[in-house]
Amino acid sequence: MKEKFGSFKHWLVLMLLPFFLSSCFTPVVFHIQTLKPARIVLPDSLYTSGILIASLVESDSVYKADRAVMFNKNQFLENIAATELAFALSNNLLNSPLFQDLKTIPIFELPPIEYLDTLPLQFSENEIFKLSSDFQTDMIFTLEFFNLEYVEHTRPFVPIPTKSELKEFSFYDNSIVKFVQPKKASVLLRIYNTQTGIKISEYLFQDNFIWMTSPGFSLRAKEITEEELFFYEESGIYLGEKISQIISPTWLEEERTYYFGIHSNFNKAYYLAMVNNWTIVQQLMEQLTSHRNNRVAAHAFFNLALSFEMQGDLKNAFIAAENAAKLKNKSDFTKYKKILENRLNEKELLDLQLAK
Repeated sequence: MKEKFGSFKHWLVLMLLPFFLSSCFTPVVFHIQTLKPARIVLPDSLYTSGILIASLVESDSVYKADRAVMFNKNQFLENIAATELAFALSNNLLNSPLFQDLKTIPIFELPPIEYLDTLPLQFSENEIFKLSSDFQTDMIFTLEFFNLEYVEHTRPFVPIPTKSELKEFSFYDNSIVKFVQPKKASVLLRIYNTQTGIKISEYLFQDNFIWMTSPGFSLRAKEITEEELFFYEESGIYLGEKISQIISPTWLEEERTYYFGIHSNFNKAYYLAMVNNWTIVQQLMEQLTSHRNNRVAAHAFFNLALSFEMQGDLKNAFIAAENAAKLKNKSDFTKYKKILENRLNEKELLDLQLAK
């Protein structure tokens, strides 16, 4: 009797094994670099011309705390951020597809300004023509306004106790210390055509500091701390990268998912994907798209879409992702379909920009 029951168990396992195996799909993350179009389109004649960045720049690259005596502390730190912003913008544009033929993008130092309630006046024609003559450039990007908004909060102040205070438990100070925390950055980007001396575009870029956390900086401390310097330097670099995306198509690294399954084709395709052999991955996945099990077919379509995208075929990638979403209602499938749809919509604008 036991022997018969054991045989039945083995038979049952063999019958149900394909079902369990077909449901076992493990997501694996791959990285892909995608080219995002610029937000603005510049005149054709200016894309291959020399360009100049005019910005608030600290000419001395060595940051010294005693230099802050010359300015308000916050203004001094904002000038440091503006410096990093200008250099980051220059480096990112030199690495972009549109300006990669340029050897350098010089940076012109604007004098420090008092921040006003209104935006600064744009450059006059004479100022544009003079800069064009001095730097032999046909286009000028100006960062004429840089401002950080802060939010204040308070904390109890507890000084470091002395030995005698520690002994008497009398070192607690009930005074309240004000802290400031950077909340939002605003940068005014203006683009001038030096051939005509007129402004051709203006963009007020604003960004909330949700990408970096900081406990805030004490208003009681007069010295500039390493934490403050690091925060403002990183803020400038981050904003420079963001503003370069307004001007020129930019390479961004994104994550993609590949599903590793129990079927031998999924296994073979995975190891081929690891060495970027996406043509064979495509062939192996195409063999499974007509599988009788919808889960297998859906994941095959999903991986097939990834193989097409990795080869630059966005149209077929979208079709494959759409088939995957039809076969299996899964959030990853729907999300990937939307990503490919957005990339297809961006392609027309990107082709227009790269044709220049």
